[in-house]
Amino acid sequence: MAHLKYENDTWVTDNAGGSHSLGAELELTYFLTDSIELTAAFGIIEAEYDDYDDGSVVWDGESIQNTPSYSARIGAAYFHPNGFYARGDIRSQGEVPYYDDVDAEFREIDDYITADIKVGYRFKGYDIYAYCNNLTDEEYMTYFISGSNKSLATYGDPRTFGIGVRYSF
Repeated sequence: MAHLKYENDTWVTDNAGGSHSLGAELELTYFLTDSIELTAAFGIIEAEYDDYDDGSVVWDGESIQNTPSYSARIGAAYFHPNGFYARGDIRSQGEVPYYDDVDAEFREIDDYITADIKVGYRFKGYDIYAYCNNLTDEEYMTYFISGSNKSLATYGDPRTFGIGVRYSF
């Protein structure tokens, strides 16, 4: 398992001597009627270092960085025979572990929940739609890595509106 760390003013990749992961994922789709679709997905993972000493920290038994503890999604969609459709999804991601080099301790990025919606109309190969991702404008971090004097963080997109046109042939 590769590990990214900050060393001598440079980000370097280091390999663990050993690690393991165990997980499961389940995805379900149920058609309540010809026009209504319900979906759900859930994944859980446990990923740990078995043998890793980077010279300053012993990682043995710690969770592998940037591996979420779980991911989940539930959704519903409506498809009208004339081409109109609407879809809504709620997504969640569990805590994500990382090592805070400044405070020399293991920490976690908080879990988060977002909601997305999309409405559209399909006809003759065209799909015209409008959407809103992160409907509640949830502020959340998706990635974090800490170094002795530098850190990198990635944040999720804020509420985003858009329209689109697709053509399939």
